[in-house]
Amino acid sequence: MNNRTTGTPNSRPAATGPKPPMQFWDAEDVDAAGRAGLHEIQRRFEETWDVKAGLQEILLAEHYHRAVEAQEGKFDVKAGLAEIVGPPSPSWVDWVNEVSVPSADGGVDLVGTDNGTCEVYEVKVTHQYIPTPRDTLEQIRLVACRILAALMGIRQADGVALIKDFAYAEAMSIALRSAERLQGLPGAIEDRLVTREQAVQVLESAGSACEGMLRQLHLRTYDSPSIPQDIMHCEEVLLDLSKEAFQLCVPVQRLFDPSDDLVDMLR
Repeated sequence: MNNRTTGTPNSRPAATGPKPPMQFWDAEDVDAAGRAGLHEIQRRFEETWDVKAGLQEILLAEHYHRAVEAQEGKFDVKAGLAEIVGPPSPSWVDWVNEVSVPSADGGVDLVGTDNGTCEVYEVKVTHQYIPTPRDTLEQIRLVACRILAALMGIRQADGVALIKDFAYAEAMSIALRSAERLQGLPGAIEDRLVTREQAVQVLESAGSACEGMLRQLHLRTYDSPSIPQDIMHCEEVLLDLSKEAFQLCVPVQRLFDPSDDLVDMLR
């Protein structure tokens, strides 16, 4: 049958060419890609999670809980505190009286008042602590370092006033020199380079220098209402350090006691 319009015979559209064959992945390439992906996942997982640390935390937690359960009921906190404080007294609070503690000589009687405070009625000293030579030298070093730290704090917070006020600067200079001599005193005692009188004089000079610096700080407080807050704190520190320096004079004199030969113990 002919096409009336064109006069050409009917025809079907030409078929396309043959389809390309299916592409197949090489099995080895697939395995290599899979292994690479797996390794990357494991690497990121190890970076994120520490399995060993996690297991250790779990084991420690379990061990802790087992230890707590095993010790439950074996320790009486109230009894321990009562033993530390001392023997019971009729004036103590009820829970202390109920606890059985060993008898001892002396003690402290406490009475609880309505507002929750405690009043001390009697204190009996059962022993006295006497510092050893090594403790005394360490105390000297500590006091010297604290004095230097306080002076450095004053210099940093009030440097402008130190430049303008000659008396203030002079007191600072004396205090610094005294603190430096005090810092070297323990070594001089150990090496037997100072006498008893010289060692005591170093301590007294340091205490007096702190008092002199304290007087200048008081003057600064009166003259300037806007004194830095750090200076106010240094006043309290220097007052305490001055007392500590003077209190060390007696222990230092014991270091030179020939009857005990304490200086030889430091060698």
